[in-house]
Amino acid sequence: MVPRRTDGSGPPKSHVVLGEWPEAELDGDPGAAYAQAIARALRDALADRSRRSVAREAGVITDVTIGAALRGDNYLDIRTLAALEAALGICLLPDWAKRRSRSQS
Repeated sequence: MVPRRTDGSGPPKSHVVLGEWPEAELDGDPGAAYAQAIARALRDALADRSRRSVAREAGVITDVTIGAALRGDNYLDIRTLAALEAALGICLLPDWAKRRSRSQS
């Protein structure tokens, strides 16, 4: 298990308080919560596709990048997130993030 961080640094899975990534309870870090929601959505979207084929279609990432995001080892950058969404034809951002964004405009 990755040591739990309290300063907002470290990979997303370092914010796990209880359970296993990506279903775990987190320590409240907002970045880790986004990464967790994206990992869950990505996992579900990949149910019938290979990481390699999606990475190839996205054109800017590798299947290793996808695996790291699924494991909570890294945060996806915005370009990679957009490329994955385009390749999969879905939005990977959590619904609560979209609602929050609309309510602040």
